[in-house]
Amino acid sequence: MTIKEFCEQYNKFNNKPAKDKFIQDNLEIRSYMPFLTKDAIATSLVEQSTYVYDKHTDKDGKVTRTKTDKISVNSTAQYLLFCRIVIENYTNLTVKTETFCEEYDLLKQSGLLNIFIGDKGILPMDDIAELRSIIDMHQKDVLFNETTIQAFVEKQMNKLINLFELFAEPVMNSMERKIEGIPKEDVQQFIEFAKNGGFKEV
Repeated sequence: MTIKEFCEQYNKFNNKPAKDKFIQDNLEIRSYMPFLTKDAIATSLVEQSTYVYDKHTDKDGKVTRTKTDKISVNSTAQYLLFCRIVIENYTNLTVKTETFCEEYDLLKQSGLLNIFIGDKGILPMDDIAELRSIIDMHQKDVLFNETTIQAFVEKQMNKLINLFELFAEPVMNSMERKIEGIPKEDVQQFIEFAKNGGFKEV
């Protein structure tokens, strides 16, 4: 059942016992999410709400997003995505819209969001709290790894190394080709000259 369908049917009842019975009859609750699933979801959530993404449109009009190394934390997007993740992974309800904004408003207006994950939420709040903790840990790791002075220095060093490798390889290949063209006798004569102290300090 979609969230929209669930909310619309729930709102038709005008008394609490009927509403409670509807939830009991139609909502399936999953009590546990495996740790590795939590970790994977947390990684994806933090990436989507922490990094800047560049949009590209190909010749067919298809839009793709590419993650950059720029940081721009979007806490509201992270909260909305977190609510979506909880509903999709701990219940049998499905999301139909791309942004989840419509479903969020329906859940909030009907009071179902509070029933699901409020202070006395009927979903497994201990397990959801663990998911939230793992997300927070990933967020702290990203901010530390990407924004500290140490991270900045390491990034610059890696860029320099990559730049060196980019230019060094063609130069080395060119030198190898030139050396291959020199007769072996001349190379051997050069080596002997060097061994005998042919190069003197000026």
